Parts: sequence; C-alpha cells; structure tokens
Amino acid sequence: MNISIGDRIRALREFRDITQEQLAQRASVSVDTIRKLGQGVRESARINTLRGLSRALDVQLERSVIGAAALTDFRT
Repeated sequence: MNISIGDRIRALREFRDITQEQLAQRASVSVDTIRKLGQGVRESARINTLRGLSRALDVQLERSVIGAAALTDFRT
C-alpha cells in the first residue's frame, strides 16, 4: 500500500502539532499547496517544496515526506 505525500505530510504535521498555516509559513510555501496535497488534489510537488516541507517538519526528505520508493524515480 502506497501512502500519498499528502497523507505523510498530514501525519507529520499532526505529530508536530502544527497547523497547515504554520507549516506553510515555516516551509515558505502557500497554504493552498499544503491543502491541495492534503486533500489529494495535488499528488506531487516540486523538489524544492518537498525540501522546505521536510525541513519545516524536521524529517529527512527521503524517508518521511516522499518515501524511499519515490526517490528511485529521481535517481534514474
């Protein structure tokens, strides 16, 4: 079972006890981007967006935001 980027972000955001607005501000992305990812409207994001989100959530990009399997697409 694949967990979407939005599901990962939501779980990490809830674990960190921060709102979508706080995450957007910390990651320097729009709240709309956070919402669309969380709702599954957007299924992907630019690598710079993912880096900002991973920093804001204090997690490693490869393991927690996009997952190790998804990185295979970037490396090949």
